[in-house]
Amino acid sequence: MSAPTGFLARVGLEPAGPDRWSAAAGGTERMALGLLGAQAMVAAGRTVDTRWRWVHAVHVTRLDEGAPETDERIPEPAVLHQVERTHDTPVRSVRLVRSVQQDTPVALTTVTFAAPQPGPGPSHQRAAAVDDVVPPGALAPAGAGSFLDVRHLDRARCQRPDEPQSPAAPTRMWTRVTEEIPDQILLHAAALTMAADLLLVELPTTEDATQDATQDATQDATREWADLEAGRGLRAVPLDLSIRIHRGFRADDWMLHGHESVSAADYRALTTGWFVSPAGRLVASVSQETGLLQAAEPRPAPVTAACTTP
Repeated sequence: MSAPTGFLARVGLEPAGPDRWSAAAGGTERMALGLLGAQAMVAAGRTVDTRWRWVHAVHVTRLDEGAPETDERIPEPAVLHQVERTHDTPVRSVRLVRSVQQDTPVALTTVTFAAPQPGPGPSHQRAAAVDDVVPPGALAPAGAGSFLDVRHLDRARCQRPDEPQSPAAPTRMWTRVTEEIPDQILLHAAALTMAADLLLVELPTTEDATQDATQDATQDATREWADLEAGRGLRAVPLDLSIRIHRGFRADDWMLHGHESVSAADYRALTTGWFVSPAGRLVASVSQETGLLQAAEPRPAPVTAACTTP
């Protein structure tokens, strides 16, 4: 059975018992961490009145890569999301969601809902000017072919160990979900979770790779993380994803996204990022830790645009 392709179809859940919901798997060679987190958020939202309590923070931890789809004629195992009503107060609710596939735990998600407080309260944010940024309409689509429309502004350059180190610059892009999402804050937060997982795992580029916005997913597929000392390619598997939502937003409207890889060590890479509305409001902060695992089989020598781990 082919996996659903649109965002709303991917987060569609079916009741499977008290505080349990089942969902279609990812249909790729691994269950996307963002998809697991988005489905878990929607499941958690079924136990909270999300008209008055909005998603404030999400933390998704991968436990297992899950069962891949091997034959489209054979239905792939569904994922069961089990919700634990961990904590409820007048101002906050916390849910713990255990995601299981074929009796194997694949992810653990904590979702925090917060009730809006009266009055404006203290307010500040990091500088997020968008007036001098090229608008998305003037940029070519990245050709990702997914539920996301991505328009690259610039891409971080990967520095090799033998190069003089220079200040890092973030990768920046405009992005939005391509389908219209209903006016439910929970669904927009779930879409942001899926988008963050896809965008944060994107590799930096090197100076000999094009910086043109037309660089698409096909070119990205030719690049991989690499252990240059051992001369082997590495498979990137997102292990941990955290999102904090600061302000209201629409995931089906353009948002300016930026991220940078702040560390790579011990075969783990940490990437941090942010999402800003067209009005310059910081709407969310995100971070993701990615495991850099050896491939099951020997891989060809890394290509020119491969990155390194110290």
